[in-house]
Amino acid sequence: LTLFAINMTTKLNSGQVNEKERGFKSVAARLCAFERKKVPGTFLNVKRYLVPFACCDFGFMNIMRLLLSFRRITRAGAQIALLLSMAAFFSAGLCGSGTAAEKQNDRLQQAAQKLADADPMIRREALNEMGGLKDQKAVAYLLKALADGDHYVRGNAAYNLGRLKSSAAVEPLMNLLKNDVHPYARGQAALALARIKDAKAVPAIIAGLKDAELQVRVKCAEAAGVLKAEEGVDALIAASDGGDTAIETAVVTALGRIGSPRAFERVRNILEKTQNRELQLEAVKALGKLQRPEGAAVLKKYLRSDDDNVKVEAAVALAKLGDKSGEKICRKLISGDNPAVKRRAEEALRRIAQIEKGM
Repeated sequence: LTLFAINMTTKLNSGQVNEKERGFKSVAARLCAFERKKVPGTFLNVKRYLVPFACCDFGFMNIMRLLLSFRRITRAGAQIALLLSMAAFFSAGLCGSGTAAEKQNDRLQQAAQKLADADPMIRREALNEMGGLKDQKAVAYLLKALADGDHYVRGNAAYNLGRLKSSAAVEPLMNLLKNDVHPYARGQAALALARIKDAKAVPAIIAGLKDAELQVRVKCAEAAGVLKAEEGVDALIAASDGGDTAIETAVVTALGRIGSPRAFERVRNILEKTQNRELQLEAVKALGKLQRPEGAAVLKKYLRSDDDNVKVEAAVALAKLGDKSGEKICRKLISGDNPAVKRRAEEALRRIAQIEKGM
């Protein structure tokens, strides 16, 4: 499978194809007619397999995805349908022509046509294709999709506007965050605003920390951290009231990124009362980033944690504060089996070496 995928990727991208391979064009035409009729009783929804490569992205992973999908299917009808979709995939690339800009525009137009499909899944996939093109011409289509009747489509439109980092989308996304009826769409709007990184969005993000839905508050906390919204520290602290682990984790992560000294007491309090390992880990990291000297006494307790991730992050955080207490533990951790823990232990030891050199 791997060798075949490599071979097809090379041939498709170089144009080295024979007449037999070009014959896939007629099979692809039959597939399109078959799909339009939506023949009842089929074993496979062919659209599902056409989506990743509908934009003629003939990369190695897309071809492998096709082949591995084929392998997992046991019913004969499903295999035939997938073979037809593979033929359509290959023929789309074999028969293409024109400049790169023309092909890019063709891909955009193909995706735009799908936005009229009655199936919201197809519209969502079309929006993801547009975002993947990294073409600012897609922004107009994505902005229009923010008014789609399906909340997942609206959320996908927001997500892909964030991928394109479109400044023209800031106001519409702020409006979506404030007014959309569904929490999924509001949450995606918050994350998109964070990716665009426009300071104008900060007030909307802070307001979203009071949203009625927990998932939206969590996304707004994450966004506030990405934007390093110093003016949102008090709102983040207030949002962490109530004891929910998800919002507390998002808040301590955000407060660590922002780095405001005012956040220290809340992060310490959350850390000392929680038994949740993920929350402990994020709070220890946050204390390291806040770099308050009084944090050392708290962090030393977590050098005795039975979770190596928590333990090594406490050592790193202490080293940032000029404290070498984690040295012995880190020397043990670098001989362990967890590569991520080993890397962090090595970082802590480098910082400790700098402390010893007086740097």
